[in-house]
Amino acid sequence: MNKLTRLHKRQVSAVGLRRWRVANRPEQRAQLPNLSVVRLVARNRLRPGVIVWARVPFEDDVQYKIRPAVVLDCRGRTVVILACTSSPARHRRMDRPVEIWDVEAARLRRPTAVRRMALSIDHVDVLDVIGELSGTDWDRVLGAAVVSRLGA
Repeated sequence: MNKLTRLHKRQVSAVGLRRWRVANRPEQRAQLPNLSVVRLVARNRLRPGVIVWARVPFEDDVQYKIRPAVVLDCRGRTVVILACTSSPARHRRMDRPVEIWDVEAARLRRPTAVRRMALSIDHVDVLDVIGELSGTDWDRVLGAAVVSRLGA
Protein backbone atom coordinates (compact mmCIF):
# COMPACT_ATOMS: atom_id res chain seq x y z
CA MET A 1 0.00 0.00 0.00
CA ASN A 2 1.50 3.30 -1.01
CA LYS A 3 1.64 6.46 1.07
CA LEU A 4 -1.20 8.22 -0.79
CA THR A 5 -3.63 5.32 -0.22
CA ARG A 6 -2.87 5.24 3.53
CA LEU A 7 -3.45 8.99 3.78
CA HIS A 8 -6.73 8.67 1.91
CA LYS A 9 -7.90 5.82 4.18
CA ARG A 10 -7.09 7.88 7.29
CA GLN A 11 -9.05 10.87 5.94
CA VAL A 12 -12.07 8.74 5.06
CA SER A 13 -12.11 7.05 8.45
CA ALA A 14 -12.01 10.41 10.29
CA VAL A 15 -14.91 11.98 8.39
CA GLY A 16 -17.35 13.52 10.86
CA LEU A 17 -15.31 12.53 13.92
CA ARG A 18 -14.38 16.09 14.94
CA ARG A 19 -17.93 17.29 14.36
CA TRP A 20 -19.21 14.44 16.57
CA ARG A 21 -16.74 15.29 19.35
CA VAL A 22 -17.63 18.98 19.32
CA ALA A 23 -21.38 18.34 19.18
CA ASN A 24 -21.33 15.94 22.11
CA ARG A 25 -19.70 18.23 24.64
CA PRO A 26 -22.10 18.71 27.57
CA GLU A 27 -21.56 22.47 27.72
CA GLN A 28 -22.43 22.80 24.02
CA ARG A 29 -25.57 20.67 24.31
CA ALA A 30 -26.87 22.72 27.24
CA GLN A 31 -26.74 26.03 25.35
CA LEU A 32 -27.99 25.11 21.90
CA PRO A 33 -31.74 24.65 21.46
CA ASN A 34 -33.17 21.70 19.59
CA LEU A 35 -34.62 23.54 16.61
CA SER A 36 -36.20 20.45 15.08
CA VAL A 37 -38.83 20.31 17.85
CA VAL A 38 -41.48 23.03 17.94
CA ARG A 39 -42.54 23.98 21.46
CA LEU A 40 -44.15 27.18 22.61
CA VAL A 41 -42.30 29.11 25.28
CA ALA A 42 -44.60 30.01 28.17
CA ARG A 43 -45.50 33.70 28.14
CA ASN A 44 -44.75 34.07 31.85
CA ARG A 45 -41.09 33.29 31.05
CA LEU A 46 -40.92 36.19 28.58
CA ARG A 47 -40.35 39.03 31.04
CA PRO A 48 -38.27 42.12 30.27
CA GLY A 49 -34.52 41.44 30.32
CA VAL A 50 -34.73 37.75 29.39
CA ILE A 51 -32.55 36.55 26.50
CA VAL A 52 -34.21 34.15 24.05
CA TRP A 53 -33.49 32.35 20.79
CA ALA A 54 -35.84 33.93 18.25
CA ARG A 55 -36.55 34.04 14.54
CA VAL A 56 -35.54 37.61 13.74
CA PRO A 57 -36.77 38.84 10.32
CA PHE A 58 -34.46 40.70 7.96
CA GLU A 59 -35.35 44.36 7.39
CA ASP A 60 -35.85 44.12 3.63
CA ASP A 61 -36.85 40.48 3.11
CA VAL A 62 -39.34 37.85 4.16
CA GLN A 63 -36.54 35.56 5.36
CA TYR A 64 -35.38 35.34 8.97
CA LYS A 65 -32.34 34.36 11.00
CA ILE A 66 -32.32 32.54 14.32
CA ARG A 67 -30.36 34.64 16.79
CA PRO A 68 -30.35 35.64 20.46
CA ALA A 69 -32.64 38.53 21.38
CA VAL A 70 -33.49 40.50 24.52
CA VAL A 71 -37.18 40.70 25.44
CA LEU A 72 -38.50 44.21 26.08
CA ASP A 73 -42.21 43.47 26.41
CA CYS A 74 -44.75 40.70 25.87
CA ARG A 75 -48.42 41.53 25.32
CA GLY A 76 -50.79 38.93 23.93
CA ARG A 77 -49.13 37.27 20.95
CA THR A 78 -46.75 40.17 20.31
CA VAL A 79 -43.24 40.08 21.76
CA VAL A 80 -41.06 43.19 21.47
CA ILE A 81 -37.36 42.28 21.23
CA LEU A 82 -33.93 43.74 20.63
CA ALA A 83 -31.84 41.50 18.36
CA CYS A 84 -28.30 40.54 19.42
CA THR A 85 -25.22 40.27 17.24
CA SER A 86 -21.75 38.83 17.77
CA SER A 87 -20.36 39.91 14.40
CA PRO A 88 -17.04 41.79 14.54
CA ALA A 89 -18.58 44.31 12.11
CA ARG A 90 -20.81 45.57 14.95
CA HIS A 91 -17.98 47.92 15.99
CA ARG A 92 -18.18 49.69 12.61
CA ARG A 93 -21.95 50.22 12.59
CA MET A 94 -23.32 53.75 12.78
CA ASP A 95 -25.96 52.93 15.41
CA ARG A 96 -23.33 51.38 17.76
CA PRO A 97 -24.98 48.37 19.43
CA VAL A 98 -24.74 48.13 23.25
CA GLU A 99 -22.16 45.57 24.41
CA ILE A 100 -23.20 43.00 27.02
CA TRP A 101 -20.54 43.16 29.71
CA ASP A 102 -21.62 40.16 31.80
CA VAL A 103 -21.71 37.44 29.12
CA GLU A 104 -21.62 34.60 31.67
CA ALA A 105 -24.75 35.83 33.49
CA ALA A 106 -26.52 36.14 30.14
CA ARG A 107 -25.39 32.56 29.31
CA LEU A 108 -24.06 33.55 25.90
CA ARG A 109 -21.13 31.76 24.29
CA ARG A 110 -19.19 34.75 22.95
CA PRO A 111 -18.99 38.54 23.29
CA THR A 112 -22.31 39.92 22.08
CA ALA A 113 -23.95 43.28 21.57
CA VAL A 114 -27.61 44.29 21.53
CA ARG A 115 -28.92 46.36 18.64
CA ARG A 116 -30.84 49.50 19.54
CA MET A 117 -33.80 49.03 17.17
CA ALA A 118 -36.80 47.24 18.66
CA LEU A 119 -38.73 44.68 16.63
CA SER A 120 -42.07 43.07 17.26
CA ILE A 121 -42.45 39.40 16.47
CA ASP A 122 -45.11 36.79 17.06
CA HIS A 123 -44.96 34.65 20.20
CA VAL A 124 -44.50 31.55 18.01
CA ASP A 125 -41.18 32.93 16.73
CA VAL A 126 -39.60 32.67 20.20
CA LEU A 127 -37.87 29.28 20.30
CA ASP A 128 -36.20 28.98 23.71
CA VAL A 129 -35.04 30.96 26.74
CA ILE A 130 -31.25 31.27 27.16
CA GLY A 131 -30.70 33.43 30.22
CA GLU A 132 -31.16 36.90 31.65
CA LEU A 133 -29.28 40.19 31.53
CA SER A 134 -27.58 41.44 34.68
CA GLY A 135 -28.92 44.62 36.29
CA THR A 136 -26.25 46.94 34.88
CA ASP A 137 -26.53 45.48 31.39
CA TRP A 138 -30.33 45.78 31.49
CA ASP A 139 -30.12 49.46 32.52
CA ARG A 140 -27.67 50.22 29.69
CA VAL A 141 -29.70 48.34 27.07
CA LEU A 142 -33.00 49.88 28.17
CA GLY A 143 -31.51 53.37 28.11
CA ALA A 144 -30.21 52.92 24.55
CA ALA A 145 -33.26 51.14 23.06
CA VAL A 146 -35.19 52.86 20.31
CA VAL A 147 -38.74 51.53 20.39
CA SER A 148 -39.88 51.75 16.79
CA ARG A 149 -41.78 49.09 14.85
CA LEU A 150 -44.16 48.26 17.74
CA GLY A 151 -47.20 47.95 15.54
CA ALA A 152 -45.42 46.14 12.71
